[in-house]
Amino acid sequence: MMLAGPADYIRLWQFPLLAVYLAGWLIAGPYLTQRALRRFAQLPRSKSSTARAAKINAVAGGVALLAAGALTIFLLTLSVKVGPRWLVVIGPMLVPFVMVGMSWLVHLAALNVSTKAALRITASTAVPLILLLAIIGTAAFVPAWYLRQAEVKEAFCRGNLQILGTALVEYQRVFVGQATRAPNLQVLVDTGFVEAKHLTCPARKDQKGAYLYVPSDKVPPASQKIWVCDRYGNHRGRRSVLFNDERILLLREGEFQQLLALPENAALRKMLAAGG
Repeated sequence: MMLAGPADYIRLWQFPLLAVYLAGWLIAGPYLTQRALRRFAQLPRSKSSTARAAKINAVAGGVALLAAGALTIFLLTLSVKVGPRWLVVIGPMLVPFVMVGMSWLVHLAALNVSTKAALRITASTAVPLILLLAIIGTAAFVPAWYLRQAEVKEAFCRGNLQILGTALVEYQRVFVGQATRAPNLQVLVDTGFVEAKHLTCPARKDQKGAYLYVPSDKVPPASQKIWVCDRYGNHRGRRSVLFNDERILLLREGEFQQLLALPENAALRKMLAAGG
């Protein structure tokens, strides 16, 4: 399952990590640049001042970040909207090369030095900061990826419950007089109300019978009667729950257990106690 767009990767806790990188770039960058100018460009102290080093560092780093960010967003958007999916992996892999290349071009143009000297300056200044960015980027991106995947699976799961709820109501309407309620969820597949995939939780595709169902007649909207719910462990301590009034909620396990203790959920409680 893929993300809807690049913005889905953004989380508030990523901003402190970004601040750490910016601090490293703005504090350590000028020092590394000044040291490289004196060593590889052989510039006198007057032309390798801290102020000039800070300016070159800011321009080179800014251009490199903008180019790398634009490339990453472009490839990610292209992967999500068009494909192929492997572009999501190619983007981060190309970022270091793009940043080094853009930094080298800035050093070459701003310092009026040889190609070899500009390359050495870039290696001494950009590479350490790119390594720092790679570490921080991995720490920020990988958890966000897995969190978003979990959110997408939860959304698909709630979509399944919505379809099942509609199908159960329709089943009762069509077969009134023969059976006022579906005996099990498989009947909905057999009678064509839903597809078999709707009985599978996206988080546990290998699990058969991903949803627990308690046959029951319609009850007043104020009831907390659980009609269909996830099995434990499908969503890391949370369950998608369909109530008899067709409400769908994502509940923490503690909240689910509180509802389970209500008298109207005695049948479900008994089913779970029996290993259902």
